[in-house]
Amino acid sequence: MRWSKFIAVIKAQQGEEGDFSGLDWNEKCEILRSNPVTVMCMFEKRVDALMTDLILSPAQPIGPVEDYLFRVEFQARGSPHIHMVVWIEDAPGVQDPEDCPDVIEFIDHYITCQMPDEKADPELHKIVSEVQVHSRNHSKTCRKGNVSCRFGFPRLPMEKTIIASAPWKDDEDAGGNKKCGEKAKDVVQEKECRKKDSKKSKKSKKFVGKKQREAKEKLKPVRDFLMDANASFEDLSDLLEKCKMTHDEYQECVKSLTSGMVVMMTREPKDCWVNGYNPDLLRAWNTNMDIQFILDEFSCIMYMISYVAKPEHEMTEFLNSVIRDVKKSNVSERDEMKQIMQA
Repeated sequence: MRWSKFIAVIKAQQGEEGDFSGLDWNEKCEILRSNPVTVMCMFEKRVDALMTDLILSPAQPIGPVEDYLFRVEFQARGSPHIHMVVWIEDAPGVQDPEDCPDVIEFIDHYITCQMPDEKADPELHKIVSEVQVHSRNHSKTCRKGNVSCRFGFPRLPMEKTIIASAPWKDDEDAGGNKKCGEKAKDVVQEKECRKKDSKKSKKSKKFVGKKQREAKEKLKPVRDFLMDANASFEDLSDLLEKCKMTHDEYQECVKSLTSGMVVMMTREPKDCWVNGYNPDLLRAWNTNMDIQFILDEFSCIMYMISYVAKPEHEMTEFLNSVIRDVKKSNVSERDEMKQIMQA
């Protein structure tokens, strides 16, 4: 909806010209639905321009690109968006989450979640305010199970970017005993070891779950303050003082929330509703984005399976049924394509 040229081009195709900025949301949606082929062609051109003229250009807004992979997806058969993985040349990797200054520097250089100064950069401030700020009134898509916001908003403030990791080892149970699987000398002993490891794994999960629940409970006052639109605090220290929590306690709780590794961006309390973005990409793309640094190979594979390469069996079956129905009707090829695109 922010790309006014889409509306102007479609209306021009329909023989109308003028200023359409005053149209409301529903009117703009109707115009876009009237010509989905043009919408998709223009979207493809915009994505090509983003890649060729910016991401792959000598400007290197996210660094020198070695390779990339993206997929266009239609949410609820609505507006298109893209899921993308980009490999950056010589990007640092995480060996020790407690000691990886090169990774932190890389993340801070290309990604931010801070609200731009309105006087210093009014254009970027306007874009971030309109497309990168998560609503305090969580929508249906936010809620999942007992979680009020599956996207993690409001995000916890941090004085500096860190790689938060669980304060316990994955290869140890709650009592600190290592697994015995590799010690097995025969089949019988291996079966016994597997049983013991299974019990230890269950015990470890209970231990981790308990620690995470305790951390969430301790952080509840922090989240309550962040959720309160009338609350005010100068910085994180002021917020923690009001919550009667020390910095060390806060850091320990934050780390206890994860069972693996997660990037916690530099974020003032006032920026807890702002999603991560790259200033150069956001200024050019001019619509919302969620840009993240992938910490390990497993996370990369999971993202590609979950988003970039996920199958859509239900959508395929639905479109096939639409095509079959359209072919039975007596319509022109143009109308046939329009019906399929609008399905």
